[in-house]
Amino acid sequence: MANNSLAPPIGKVALWNPENLSLWNLLFTPAFGAWIQARNWSALGEDKRAKESMYWFFGTLNLIAWMMPFFSFGDIVAAIGIVNGIWHFGFSKDQEDYVKEKIGSVYGNKSLKVPFKVASIGLFLILAFKLSLAARVCQ
Repeated sequence: MANNSLAPPIGKVALWNPENLSLWNLLFTPAFGAWIQARNWSALGEDKRAKESMYWFFGTLNLIAWMMPFFSFGDIVAAIGIVNGIWHFGFSKDQEDYVKEKIGSVYGNKSLKVPFKVASIGLFLILAFKLSLAARVCQ
């Protein structure tokens, strides 16, 4: 039997650290944190909260997609910053508090390697799309 070092010890749930999500959202948008948080809620058996997190995920992606052709990059970053603040203080903090209260620090830490790679590709595509729009306007 192979030893999987990423698997949590028996009796522990595997989660991505909910306290770090708000920091990573500054780089990868609240969509990143909402998706990670949805996976954490599912692992905790909180399906309703996982669904709410997915609303934030799709809502943030829709906001970005809607703003891309019409607003400057700076305006988009400002809007995402506002959404990030609302998401963190109005929603994300719930998972931090839940994990502290119900589990404490006794959970398996999931690796962020794959989510970071996917988010980096997504961020690159967003920037490339915005630059291509800017190049067309300048012609």
